[in-house]
Amino acid sequence: MRRSGRRHDNDIGAGVLLITLGVLFLLDNMGTVDIGDLVLGWWPLILIGIGIPKIFSSERSTGITLSVIGLLLLAMIHDILEWDILFDYWPVLLIMIGVVMLSEEWCERMKARDENRKDQIEI
Repeated sequence: MRRSGRRHDNDIGAGVLLITLGVLFLLDNMGTVDIGDLVLGWWPLILIGIGIPKIFSSERSTGITLSVIGLLLLAMIHDILEWDILFDYWPVLLIMIGVVMLSEEWCERMKARDENRKDQIEI
């Protein structure tokens, strides 16, 4: 019995996640890595990691949103951007999400229109 590709990809991702967590906890127990500092400094990578695959699927706007939020938080945690910028420019994120949503809708309508034209030509 063959499994679907999506299910197989989820299993691979879960396996990689478990191995990574196991290695991190082992290194923490051995005193090599302090997971507390690691988690506090790099947790936005989780948002980015969830967002990137969604960009290449049907959930493009969700993927872009998660990735952008993750990048912004990561930049702020590591003092690349100041927190004040978030409070001044957060509406830009809303604008970006709206543009992505509209562009996705426009692409879907163009695809449907092209399929209608193909159907009419074949008749």
